[in-house]
Amino acid sequence: SFIITVDFKSGLGVDDDFTSDLMLIYPNPSDGIFSIELSEALESEVMLEVLDPLGKVLLQQEFPPYTLIQEEYNLSDRPAGIYFIRVYNASFQNLKKLMLR
Repeated sequence: SFIITVDFKSGLGVDDDFTSDLMLIYPNPSDGIFSIELSEALESEVMLEVLDPLGKVLLQQEFPPYTLIQEEYNLSDRPAGIYFIRVYNASFQNLKKLMLR
């Protein structure tokens, strides 16, 4: 006979990433026009994506290294619901929710 030990650890969910302090989305909830800020310039290219509730990429924008990101976006032509903002590069990924009213 043998013993199996299972150790449950909490996983990372949306907004739980250790880098979540880097990205700010406001206002959230939004009527469609919102801003995204990245508080730190990263040393490699950064990709920003806006995804619909099914995960389809609606918008994709690439930023060069050492760019402080402060951008405004408009999704007012999209239906209300939960959307996702993903920012990533070679060293990190961050995914946050955006609620459209």
